[in-house]
Amino acid sequence: MNSKRFSCLIVLICCFVGPSRSADIYSYLDALLDHHRQPRLLNTQDLPNYFPDAQPQPLMTPQGDFNADGVPDVAIAGIYDVTSSPRPYFLLVATTDKATSRPKVLFLESYSQPPFLFEKKTTGEGDPGDQAFSLSFCTGCSQGWDFYWNPSNKKFDLASWKTRRIRRTDMIKVEGETVPQDIVDRTLKIAGGLPDVIAFVEGLKKSNRSLGTRVRSKSPETKGRIYQVTLFEKKKGKEILYDTIEIDIVRNTVIKRKLKKK
Repeated sequence: MNSKRFSCLIVLICCFVGPSRSADIYSYLDALLDHHRQPRLLNTQDLPNYFPDAQPQPLMTPQGDFNADGVPDVAIAGIYDVTSSPRPYFLLVATTDKATSRPKVLFLESYSQPPFLFEKKTTGEGDPGDQAFSLSFCTGCSQGWDFYWNPSNKKFDLASWKTRRIRRTDMIKVEGETVPQDIVDRTLKIAGGLPDVIAFVEGLKKSNRSLGTRVRSKSPETKGRIYQVTLFEKKKGKEILYDTIEIDIVRNTVIKRKLKKK
């Protein structure tokens, strides 16, 4: 291995910061939304009026079995980086189809204002505690909705709030799974050996831009074998996606890429 390639691998491994997020959040964004519009998690830095002093971090992503089918679901507040629409924000509620094991949309809506999401029993006095999750477009106010799954029409029913509930500090919650460091190192080493990834990392280094990486298991069923490496540029608290690469750590090989050809 030449010195240039080795240095790129070291950069990839050292840039892993913190655990991956759980419940296949990033694969849901990739699979269910138009990647040309660059959907991503809503970040505190996108909302300086609400979080002027907060470090960049995603907002709360409520998780649970919202439709009681035995499969975990997740509610994701996001924003499109590339859009001409006056409604750049979105709420995606996603799950995995039991029959096909493919990502599936339970709810998708776009908004002109950023949606703030809350787990049940977390919105303060007046919270009913029996909802799937809650949504509001403002802080410290009585305007919001509780989401309830309706098994008859297989859709969510929304019940408007009747009382003031939330506080600004309730809005941020970072969740994730811990991927063992040895697996992180192995997956990043394989991804870092790809010629285009080497060129991407070198380009970032030459222009003093920041590389971001994220490693997570593809699914509970393939945990310990198949992992996904997401590569992106970190820019002003945002993530500019380069590619998501599926890696089989048993065979030490790339098995799938989202944006680039293998």
